[in-house]
Amino acid sequence: MKIKLLLSLFFISYSQFTIAQVGINTTNPNSALHISSSNQATPANTDGILIPKIDEFPATNPGVNQNGMLVFVTGNGTPTTGFYYWNNATTSWIPFVKQIDDLSDGKSDIDGSNNGSSIFFGIGAGNADDASHNRNIGIGLNALNDVVGNTAGQGEHNVGIGFQSLQLNTSGSNNVAIGSSTLDANTTGRNNTAVGHNALTNNVNGLRNTSIGFATLVANTSGRNNTAIGGNALNSNTSGSSNVAIGAFSLGENIFGQNNSSTGNQSLRFNIYGDNNTAVGDYAGRSLDDDNASDLNNDRNVFIGASSGNSDINSSNNVYIGFEAGGGNYDPETNTGTAENKSGNVFIGYQSGMQESGSNRLYIDNSNTTAPLIYGDFQTNNIEINGDLKVADQSVFKSGRFTAAQASALTAVNGDFIYVTSTNATFTTIGFWGYEGGTWIKL
Repeated sequence: MKIKLLLSLFFISYSQFTIAQVGINTTNPNSALHISSSNQATPANTDGILIPKIDEFPATNPGVNQNGMLVFVTGNGTPTTGFYYWNNATTSWIPFVKQIDDLSDGKSDIDGSNNGSSIFFGIGAGNADDASHNRNIGIGLNALNDVVGNTAGQGEHNVGIGFQSLQLNTSGSNNVAIGSSTLDANTTGRNNTAVGHNALTNNVNGLRNTSIGFATLVANTSGRNNTAIGGNALNSNTSGSSNVAIGAFSLGENIFGQNNSSTGNQSLRFNIYGDNNTAVGDYAGRSLDDDNASDLNNDRNVFIGASSGNSDINSSNNVYIGFEAGGGNYDPETNTGTAENKSGNVFIGYQSGMQESGSNRLYIDNSNTTAPLIYGDFQTNNIEINGDLKVADQSVFKSGRFTAAQASALTAVNGDFIYVTSTNATFTTIGFWGYEGGTWIKL
């Protein structure tokens, strides 16, 4: 009877011990299994746990009861050295740290295939990726965070590098976003390239845009086929398409204008609605559309040369070629100087037409004179040559606008043709006169 009682007490005590916490090198275990080192401050080289070592994975896969089973691969066989655990859901051995530079928040091929189809680094990066081999790269906090790739052929081949780059992308494909908040709001837009802080950050469904520089195309939502290079270039554009802006603030205020090309600091900066304009040079066409008019009076201009057409605010169909050609003194930022409205002009040469405020005029000269070497009026189809015109080095005739006194002082030859703007004893009426047979004849 005493022996039975002792055995009963032993098994009761043993049962209680087996379901209690177990401590190794400690009398006060704090978990189901608590192992302490021999000395925490100066541990021995044998302090630690040896997990079962294997050279190859088992020929027969483990089952559901082994889900989470841990092994250490030695590297003496096919698998790469490291700790692996069995994931029964994917029926594969998963490395503790995957093969992406040992970044603990990196992930690639969460389907376990290890074929490099998508790579994500950073908290929240690729958080909702569906692991359907989308071939995306997301690096940075929440890069490519939203749902991607749920439909075949969508949400693929994207590269997002930087804080929240391509954060909301869902089905957009073939986008490249490099820089903080680049293409941040993009959901369905495709084939866009954004490089620089806030570049194309508000783009939603715009296509084929190229944005390089701080805040380039920052407001674009649906505009297509735009190219912006330089800080704040095309930064107000929302739906304008097929524009090219190269230079800081070039086409900076453009919202709806299309088919514009501007190259140079602040070229076409204040254009909002104007279409089909070309500006080359710093401040070229800067003031165009500064009146914010949504009409057709700011289209089809060509400004080539620094500050050419700088004072035109409501102008169309002009061609200005040369430094300050067709320019003026208007400053759209301070609204000082004289704003000009003129169209249909052709000004060629340094400062040519700079003082002209009318329309349909032709100026060819290398100064800001009001009496250029060649002057024309397209509305009346008149042309004036203010100087001598030599033809084939044989005959010389004079042509131009002269007062009666100036005309009287000319050394005339047969064939001279002038317009006299006043009268005297020789030139008795205002108008055209020709020189023939040693005398001036009224034409």
